[in-house]
Amino acid sequence: MRLEAAGMFAAGRDNMVVAKQLRVSVRSVQRWRRAWAGGGPPALCSKSSATRPKLSDVKIDKRKKLVSGRQSLPSDRDGARRFLS
Repeated sequence: MRLEAAGMFAAGRDNMVVAKQLRVSVRSVQRWRRAWAGGGPPALCSKSSATRPKLSDVKIDKRKKLVSGRQSLPSDRDGARRFLS
């Protein structure tokens, strides 16, 4: 989508027109145009994922140990579980 915007920038299209045609915000188009002006189409390529970073294997192992080491919740005299709020 950003590379499509680059073609529109080169054709001299206005930010508002580009935003409407690509169905994105004008603010996004402004950022893309600024990047494009500073580095051409390669500057519009995605740098990384927008998702949160995944846990490392070490952190996953630590969490597994924590979960497996937990004791169950105490039971009341009828044997029903107590739920803590």
